[in-house]
Amino acid sequence: MSVILCWGEVDWSSEQEISLKRNQEHKMKLLVGANDVRELAFHWTLFVDGGLVFLAKYDSFNHQMILFDDYKKNAFRINLSKEGKRGIVSPYVTVFFEKYDEKTQSVTFKIAVYGDVFVQ
Repeated sequence: MSVILCWGEVDWSSEQEISLKRNQEHKMKLLVGANDVRELAFHWTLFVDGGLVFLAKYDSFNHQMILFDDYKKNAFRINLSKEGKRGIVSPYVTVFFEKYDEKTQSVTFKIAVYGDVFVQ
């Protein structure tokens, strides 16, 4: 069993903030390592009682979860490779649910990438 302890803030490779309306899809190409290009696509479908239905597709796998504006349940993280060496965290991307704007009926997300990844 291995345990990873994190103290302080994560040193993200890249960060961006986007705003999406309902069923509006956001696609991004990720260059993982030297020559492995993969696509991550996500959108949201419903916001009820503080819960956001979030759907993502990465590496031909579909993911569905409910994100909340609570700090412990506001993020979706996906590992981008399984090549992590012992003691080294492999690259990953995290999509944070920042806020829902009732007036414009849009959601603001923060996308943060960690590791040897280039976002196209």
